[in-house]
Amino acid sequence: MAPVHLHAFQRQAEIWNDEDRREGLLFRGRELAEAETWAAEHADELTELDREFLDACRGRLYGVYGNEELQAELRNREAKLLEQASQLKSKKPSCVSKRFGCVS
Repeated sequence: MAPVHLHAFQRQAEIWNDEDRREGLLFRGRELAEAETWAAEHADELTELDREFLDACRGRLYGVYGNEELQAELRNREAKLLEQASQLKSKKPSCVSKRFGCVS
C-alpha cells in the first residue's frame, strides 16, 4: 500500500508498479494534466518511479508506449522545457511603468 502523504499521481504510480505496470492504470486526460502540473511544480520531489509513470502516461497519450527511443525524446523535451521555466521564474520582472510604482 502506498504512503498516505504522496500526491495522488504518486500513489497511482505505486499501484501501477505493484500491478506489473499495466497500461490500463496509466493516467490520461485531466488526471494526466493535473499530474504534469504538480510534477512541474515539484520536480525536486519526484522519484524515478514517478518519472517512469509520467513517461508511460505520455507514451500512451502520444502512441509511443513501450517505444523507449521515442519516450527518451519526450523526456529530453520535457527537461528542456522545465529548464526554461526555471530560468524564467528566476528572472526578476522588469518594471517599466511609473503607474505601478516601479521604474527600471
